[in-house]
Amino acid sequence: MADIQQFLGPNGLIYSLEDTEGNVDIIWGGKLYYYFNRENLFALNLGIALLDSIGVVQKTICQFFKISRNTITNVSKIYAEEGIEGLINYKHGAPAIEEELRFFVIKMFIELENTRGYQNKILKAVEKKMEHGEFRKSISRTTLHTIVRE
Repeated sequence: MADIQQFLGPNGLIYSLEDTEGNVDIIWGGKLYYYFNRENLFALNLGIALLDSIGVVQKTICQFFKISRNTITNVSKIYAEEGIEGLINYKHGAPAIEEELRFFVIKMFIELENTRGYQNKILKAVEKKMEHGEFRKSISRTTLHTIVRE
């Protein structure tokens, strides 16, 4: 006898149930298909990758996991390239600014605070250090403002 999910397809009768503690059951064809807790990022990432790999519509995945379509794309790419191991350390959102870069920007801001064009001077200094390999990436003016505000 065939399993009911074979007849329903990837999006037939799929829904989720969530309790007050953040535990989510994904029910597909009347059977428990996947279970995760919103606090467990690895289980969340794995669920995203699994549902996307079998062709569940992205809109449905977004609703279940409360994420954006970009997150689905990023998680699925990591899962395809690195497998489950790649999902273990994956964090949603933009990568954090390295502490050395943050301290460098703050130090330069204190030194140049009341001088004209201090923002451009800081951005150029960060760009030079990035070219020499001291920093992984440069920063934008918005990031500079964020660092200074903190």
